Amino acid sequence: MAGTGQTPRLKRLLLQTISKWRIKGLVVSPELASSTDKITCIEVQSHNYSGPAREVSVESCYGYTSLNTASWDSVTWKARSCDGISVSGKQATVCGNRCKNVNFGKWGYPLYSATPNLMCFPDFRPLTCLMIPWYCVWPI
Repeated sequence: MAGTGQTPRLKRLLLQTISKWRIKGLVVSPELASSTDKITCIEVQSHNYSGPAREVSVESCYGYTSLNTASWDSVTWKARSCDGISVSGKQATVCGNRCKNVNFGKWGYPLYSATPNLMCFPDFRPLTCLMIPWYCVWPI
């Protein structure tokens, strides 16, 4: 947990097989580590071997590839642009986040097809790239 007035800053956040986690207020970018790696800034994964991710909330985070991309051409964009937030698993909530200069902003998919396994993106906006066929609000 960050101290008063501090914001946690990471190159990347990758969490696998987690349950009942709330991730809030992170700044995530490879640029923070002077890196040009093409990554997903915040990634929550279910894992076939060790189990699913479930009941996870990602809130008020900020992910970006680079703050200044004015000089980038299409080749640089293709080679360097990161994905913002990716979530797979059951009962996930992704809300109040911002992504800048990324390939895909937010995307996710449920591991199973039964009705209770919903992927929720309450802050969906038309300009945000989102690959999921439904939207809902799931309280954590």
